[in-house]
Amino acid sequence: MKSLLLLALLIHSTAAYATDPVAGPTKAWADAGFGHPEIITLRPPSSLNGRTFSHSVKVLFVQFRRAGWSPEDVQKQFEWVAKSYAQCGVKFEASPLVVADAPGGKVSIDPNQDEVDDGAIARRIPVSHRPAVILLKRNISFPSGYSYNTVHPPKEQALIGTAFVDSTVLNSIIKLSYYNVIAHELAHIL
Repeated sequence: MKSLLLLALLIHSTAAYATDPVAGPTKAWADAGFGHPEIITLRPPSSLNGRTFSHSVKVLFVQFRRAGWSPEDVQKQFEWVAKSYAQCGVKFEASPLVVADAPGGKVSIDPNQDEVDDGAIARRIPVSHRPAVILLKRNISFPSGYSYNTVHPPKEQALIGTAFVDSTVLNSIIKLSYYNVIAHELAHIL
C-alpha cells in the first residue's frame, strides 16, 4: 500500500511539472496565470516524411479552453499549414500546443478597449519562443486574425512574432480550401 501511494505521488508530481523544450514547464504557465495548463505535441502529417526542406520552424500554439477550439481543430489547422509551407521548402517541426484556461478567464479580447489586451497576454507567456499563435474565441477589433512582426513593430516587444487567431475562422466564409488564417498570419511573422 505504501509503495502504491509513493508511485501515485511520483506520477502526480511528474505530471504537474511536465515540460517541453519550446513551451517550457507547465508550472511556469500556471504561475503566469494560465489555469490548468497541458502541453500537447502537434505533429506534421506523415505524408511529408522523407521530403527535403531548406528551412524548418517550430511554432508555439496557445489554445484557451472555452474559446471554441479543440486540440483536434488545432491539429487539423497545423497539418494544413505544414502542407502549405512544405510547398515552399519550409518544414513545420512537431510543435507544442499549450491548452489552458485564459488568464483572468477572458477568452475574447478587444485590444483597443480591454484591460486584458493582446500585450498583456503576450507578456504573460513564460517563454520567449516565437513564432507563437494564440487561439482565442473572438477578437472584436480584428475578426479572424492579426499578427505582429519586426517590419511594423508594436509598442510591446513581447508581441513581436505573435499571432492572434479567433475561433470564428473554423466556421466562417473565410474557410476555403486554398486559404488558412493561421498560415496567412504566420507569413507576416516568418
